[in-house]
Amino acid sequence: MIIALIILFFVIILNLFIIILFFSNIVLNVTDAECYSTNIKSIVVERGKINLQIYLFNKIKILNIKVFKTHIEILGLKINLKKFYKFVDKEHIYRKSYQFYRFIKDNHTKINLKYLKPTINEFNMNLFFSTDNAIATSALTVSISTFISMILKKFIKKYKKEKYYYKVTPKYINTYGFNFNLSSSISFSTINLFIFAYEFLRLLKTNTLFEKEKITISSGINRVAEILRILNKVRELNEREKVNNLKY
Repeated sequence: MIIALIILFFVIILNLFIIILFFSNIVLNVTDAECYSTNIKSIVVERGKINLQIYLFNKIKILNIKVFKTHIEILGLKINLKKFYKFVDKEHIYRKSYQFYRFIKDNHTKINLKYLKPTINEFNMNLFFSTDNAIATSALTVSISTFISMILKKFIKKYKKEKYYYKVTPKYINTYGFNFNLSSSISFSTINLFIFAYEFLRLLKTNTLFEKEKITISSGINRVAEILRILNKVRELNEREKVNNLKY
């Protein structure tokens, strides 16, 4: 009887949490992010800060996740990215990332982006880039500028000149490279995100690249458990470092 009551309590809490999320907004703020590359093989993140915030009824902040160049802060817990990356199965991530890239490339026309319906509240971007071919550089300049213009027109509710700016500058030096700077604020309705995630996962299940890996509740729990295991290892490593620092 007690176990049944405990299970019922957690089910009620979970349902309340889902209901709260349905009436929430997710706001993604990118502050002065800058990255660059001098060749096609490596990208260097120079600086930047990403804030992921959840607001209940678009007013009350119920969660704030901060992502920096070196660490992540969640509910006051600081996670060192280098230490986290140390315990991650890198080959598995690279393999899945490539499969995901292939999936997006082959199925981009089937992905229904209308459910995302983001609102771009602020956008400030500078991009300097070059390729190994002057014609390709010119074509990319036009394509990128046109794409950004279309996105802004589609997802800006109320245009204010001082809040929206972008500049794409080509460099004709016949080598691959870029310098990218971005500050932006984008908000999403969680209801739309749930619908998009449902449609996307349904499409993912039918794809041959992922047919051997069934996407179920248990597999999702296993992934969460794996992340928690890695976080625990990071915590243990931090504690050992504190002890060593005290010794010396």
